[in-house]
Amino acid sequence: MTLIDRLKSIISQNSGLVFNTKETVLVLNHCIIEAYPSHHLDAMRGLTDFKLILIDEGDFFPPGEQENARIVSERYIGKSDPIIVMVSTPNLPGGLFEKIELEDDKTCIYHRMFLPYTVGLGKVYTQQEIAEAMKSPSFQREYNLQYGYGIGNVVTPLEIEQALALGKSMEHLSTNDIHTTKTLGIDAGYGNSKFAFVVSEYIYGKVRVIHSREFEHAHHEAMVDIAYNLIVGGGGYNYIDKVYVDAANVSFIKSLKKRFGDETVDYERDPFVYSSRIVPVLFGSRHGTKMISHLKFLFGNGLIAIHPIKHQQLITQIRIAQTKEDGYIDKSKGNLTFDLFDAFRLSLLRYTQDGQEVISGKKN
Repeated sequence: MTLIDRLKSIISQNSGLVFNTKETVLVLNHCIIEAYPSHHLDAMRGLTDFKLILIDEGDFFPPGEQENARIVSERYIGKSDPIIVMVSTPNLPGGLFEKIELEDDKTCIYHRMFLPYTVGLGKVYTQQEIAEAMKSPSFQREYNLQYGYGIGNVVTPLEIEQALALGKSMEHLSTNDIHTTKTLGIDAGYGNSKFAFVVSEYIYGKVRVIHSREFEHAHHEAMVDIAYNLIVGGGGYNYIDKVYVDAANVSFIKSLKKRFGDETVDYERDPFVYSSRIVPVLFGSRHGTKMISHLKFLFGNGLIAIHPIKHQQLITQIRIAQTKEDGYIDKSKGNLTFDLFDAFRLSLLRYTQDGQEVISGKKN
């Protein structure tokens, strides 16, 4: 309605024409310009002779409506071959615009244009205006085409940037130092959830991420093999002696414990019995909120180091992570996943400022 009103105002000011159409419609020289809200796009179906379709701020449509907007628009390609224009500030990763951005050049039907603030310097923005805008946590998203910046509330943007700077400054340090404590966090997920691994180490008073990776459509035995290889040093660093695993996947925990030939207790009967190496953690217990508090503590005290290039997916999930009123992570937003984030906070359970374990592995 605002767009239609602006069009009417521009034309009226220059021509003196008065429009008597409803708020969502502008008719000019037999050309109908009509606006549709994102949650009623089905009203577009069945219309004829489309010449142009403009999807404005499409990355902020509700997740289901993002896909619907694309389907409804592209169905007219074979009918009236309209120009389809999508314009938006980036919103969350995994949305409409990132999907199109990542499509193969050979198959993508769109010409993709990227307009960061630098394009508008000296034209629509002054240097002083941009300098003021840079003070906002959301600057990178609103002006510099970055998904998710300024959205999360678990870790502040400043704390994240400090962690990235520290990670960059420590990249020359070997990951195979036998004197460092290394810990593996595993978020064991199948089906719609991803299977994620994060290895961190305690080095020179800091907790540094040295490995992060997630897998879609994970196969049980393959994930056990990957976990085993990481633990025994297959990741290019020395042996990992402590592993924290999401306790929801009992079968994976059993399989991993068996791989090490640990038959001292009956894990078939009770997989939550304490193990000196592999520790199940119940996210739904007090550990869920405790892990968030501990993560905030480590970031807030400048104890986290993450390389800005090597762990981009993990960094994105940290940036956009939000807590609900009950203190748990909000995972309800569209296609977002936080499997690496969950594996990361599991790997942090071992570390305090002196590198000691902070929770018991015993079942509550």
